[in-house]
Amino acid sequence: PWAPPGDAAELQHELLGASLGRLAIAETGSVLLAEHALSDRAIGMLVAVQVILCPTNVIVPSLDEAAPVLRELALMPGGAYATLVTGPSRTA
Repeated sequence: PWAPPGDAAELQHELLGASLGRLAIAETGSVLLAEHALSDRAIGMLVAVQVILCPTNVIVPSLDEAAPVLRELALMPGGAYATLVTGPSRTA
């Protein structure tokens, strides 16, 4: 059965994880992940395969249109772990 992670250590040997994209940028093919908890951020860092779901209504044409969302995240009380993900790493 599925359950959200309690902490990052629980994800160390998981094969699959899913994340919700906050924003998608058509120009670069990037997805913005913005989590408030370290255990949620660890999903994309520790699992073997990450699936990112992103609603079509949050797709913007370019990085310029992403700036207001990034500013909002930066100014939030408590902040967020924000990452722009653009495909697999060439060094992986």
